Amino acid sequence: MPARVIHQSDRMRQLFRERIRQKVEREKERMKQQIDEDAPWWISWAVKPLAAYTFDRERARDAAVGRAGERRASLSFWLLLPPSWVVIHDAVLEPEPEEFIQIDHLLVGPPGVCLVETKSWEGAFLCRGDRWLRKDGGRWVPCKSPTAQSLRHARLFRRWVATTLGDRVPAGEWVHPVILLNGASWLRVEGSSVPVFESGTALAWHLRRQTRDAILTPAQVNMVAEAVANAGPCDRRA
Repeated sequence: MPARVIHQSDRMRQLFRERIRQKVEREKERMKQQIDEDAPWWISWAVKPLAAYTFDRERARDAAVGRAGERRASLSFWLLLPPSWVVIHDAVLEPEPEEFIQIDHLLVGPPGVCLVETKSWEGAFLCRGDRWLRKDGGRWVPCKSPTAQSLRHARLFRRWVATTLGDRVPAGEWVHPVILLNGASWLRVEGSSVPVFESGTALAWHLRRQTRDAILTPAQVNMVAEAVANAGPCDRRA
């Protein structure tokens, strides 16, 4: 039998989507202001609509590619993890007021919780420690580090667990951030503080091997999964 899949209530996603929408609008306004500062008014008047269109189109393309990669990973987790695991896709939590985290795949099982940050990046990438580089022509250039994002998610998720579940779950290290890099043509990882996998299948088989090292009981697995599924805004939690 495959893993169980449960879905989070939509109220947290709605709050998160509104916050992201506001952030995107602020970025677009900053881009327009920069055009006004750098170009004569008669050029900026013509350029700004085109720049806004390109901005929206690139974000839509990136979102579509990201969703496709997440769907592939979702299928692997559902099919390959045993029924002792619970899978929650696109989980949103607010560990602190106005401090949101969005977890692409949250996997809860006997060894603990795996927080999967999925990136559908194309091209060649090199990870040295927690510094990420991508190949641009014949040279390596820095790129945004998914490691920092994963570590932030883990830190805030542990805080959310402590606030929400307290002593109903065991103490110790059972929250594990993981990076899933889909689509890369070449990848090399040297000394990353967060494990990196190149496919959902590889990660699922890795977790299957860890299942025998139980830290959470079946009741605690269900408790953590249900707490995430029913999570509400930070200022409304008891």
